[in-house]
Amino acid sequence: GAAESTLMERCLVSIRRRGKFSGPIMLVTDAPSDRYESLTQEDGNLVVLHPLSADWNFELRRDLPYKRFKTFLLQYLSRDPRLVKVEWVYYLDIDLVVGQDLHPWFRQAESTYFQSRTKASVAFFDGNVSPLQGGQFLLRKNNSEDCLLRWRQLMDFHTTEHKDQYSLGIMWDEQQSRKQANCTLMRMPQEPFLSFLDGRAMSRLKQGNHEYPTLMHIKNT
Repeated sequence: GAAESTLMERCLVSIRRRGKFSGPIMLVTDAPSDRYESLTQEDGNLVVLHPLSADWNFELRRDLPYKRFKTFLLQYLSRDPRLVKVEWVYYLDIDLVVGQDLHPWFRQAESTYFQSRTKASVAFFDGNVSPLQGGQFLLRKNNSEDCLLRWRQLMDFHTTEHKDQYSLGIMWDEQQSRKQANCTLMRMPQEPFLSFLDGRAMSRLKQGNHEYPTLMHIKNT
């Protein structure tokens, strides 16, 4: 699992260095308390939180009990004083690497997808197979809770599925047929901010004079 790998360290370093982001980062993990102790000692804005026992659902398949914690992000902001004043939440899976300054993406996403919205909403990148990509998305603290609740309800109902995109697909279909009135899902094009790269593509980037994409999902192929 992630606790035994260095994925978190790689992701964190890329956010801080290439992403030029110095604000709070919330990591929700069931790893032992000392697993990330050295990181929190070096980075005072890294907030490590452990899942509350009441929030687990082990009836779900494979790693969906872990992915389900995406839907608790806004609730968990209240668990640490460093997070209380956070307004925008950008969720990233830890198998992503940041290759460019994150702030242009922040500004573009906030101004494009959340201007003058009163209904609950979440912005997702376009999926490769399913309509929406669940590994990166943008929330607003006081504007997104109904969407997360619906996502969690669908995960809990469809216990035979193991991908969170399945429930997102249902939400998208509900929206298209106007069956869901409490939440709006917005689709962001992957280009120019998100790229899915395999090892060969990464090697070509390193060898050439190409600029790295802002967000790079490194595929294990």
